[in-house]
Amino acid sequence: MKKPKLVISSLTFDVALIADALHIGATEVVEAFGDGRGAWPFSEFWGRKLYDFIKHTNSNTPFSDGAFALGQLGNAAISVKALTGKGVKFQQSKYVGVGRTSTKETLISSLEACDRVVVVDVTGFPVVRFIPIESTRLVSAAHTGRLKTGGWTRKSLMVWLEETYEISELILTL
Repeated sequence: MKKPKLVISSLTFDVALIADALHIGATEVVEAFGDGRGAWPFSEFWGRKLYDFIKHTNSNTPFSDGAFALGQLGNAAISVKALTGKGVKFQQSKYVGVGRTSTKETLISSLEACDRVVVVDVTGFPVVRFIPIESTRLVSAAHTGRLKTGGWTRKSLMVWLEETYEISELILTL
């Protein structure tokens, strides 16, 4: 059976320019943007520019991390997730974090609440990769137990993507 195509968009940021604008060192820029906590607010800006989407005003709506109107991907409810050195989780934000719990059911319902998940891979910052995944495929992985509430490491995600999709990469320039 032929695999569906997946285009990963890759963008390299100018660390020196960012460091100069923020009045910090280049090493601090790489550390901050290579960590999901630092990169997360910017990932939505980058995605907005890349995919021309419009973010919901409240990220704690039932769609959690955003329902977006996308030109390139079509009208769709999109969830944006950061892939960091610790991996990526796919639940709505209200189920992830200290004092919050998630079950297989909340993982599946989070995935069913959106059409696509755009994983923003900041593990190689200043290179940032945008991976638009169909949520039906993630739902299937959750139902079979391949995707659990703990999410995936970068390696596990990449192995699953290779098995699931025919992958190509598009290098973007600023």
